[in-house]
Amino acid sequence: MKHRIVIVGGGTAGITTAASLQKHAAARNLDIAIIEPSDKHYNQPG
Repeated sequence: MKHRIVIVGGGTAGITTAASLQKHAAARNLDIAIIEPSDKHYNQPG
């Protein structure tokens, strides 16, 4: 499967980046994939 944008890492930074790209390019229908090898997420509050 091909995607226009691939983000490696589904942690806080990866998800925030994907959301920001989608928000700023609302007129363009972006095809974003997030690759995260881990099935667990550890919340690291700022």
